[in-house]
Amino acid sequence: MYDSFAMANHDNSESARACVREYVEQNAQLIISWLEGSGTVEDVGAELILSEVGKYKLNGKPDLRGIAGPIIDKIFREAPGGEIAARRYLAECIASGHGVPMQLEQLCRELLLDKPIGKNPIASRTKRGRKTRNARRDLLIWLLIRVLQANFDISKRSNDAREDDPDFPDSALEIIRDELSTVDPEIGKISLKRLHNAALKFAANNEWFTC
Repeated sequence: MYDSFAMANHDNSESARACVREYVEQNAQLIISWLEGSGTVEDVGAELILSEVGKYKLNGKPDLRGIAGPIIDKIFREAPGGEIAARRYLAECIASGHGVPMQLEQLCRELLLDKPIGKNPIASRTKRGRKTRNARRDLLIWLLIRVLQANFDISKRSNDAREDDPDFPDSALEIIRDELSTVDPEIGKISLKRLHNAALKFAANNEWFTC
């Protein structure tokens, strides 16, 4: 029974590796371009937020009626990159001639007066030390982990001491690190623990997106 279980795990791991390898090979240039973009938590967060809020449209116009308005307002105020995203979104609404959505008028007034919004205003963040520039990498790894766990039933991460043990099937994170290193060799030099912790931290900081 143990042998059949171990064989199934290895088969799942090999199938997962083939899936990631195909994805990387077919999207190598896209992945490289993504990883080379600005990788601060705020910049990546802003891109995610703008992608999400862009879904709320009706006949090509912003539509934040119902619960959409309070949800988007909360994301703008509390999520990393929220203030950057809010300024860009409102500027686009005005430039397009659609005007500021009624649900965001208070937020717009606060921004025009340069009032700090939410928990992490830009002014307070600029006083911190050096920002991480790996948010794009962390997001990509987090997404790939989710895909592999959902589709191939493999462990998220193995102990670093076991990563070269042939008796243990490769974990999702091992596979992802190996395959992404073909487009970014620096990723292959990072320990599984460090990559795992970085992906978890990104997910925790962006719960509105990762939950």
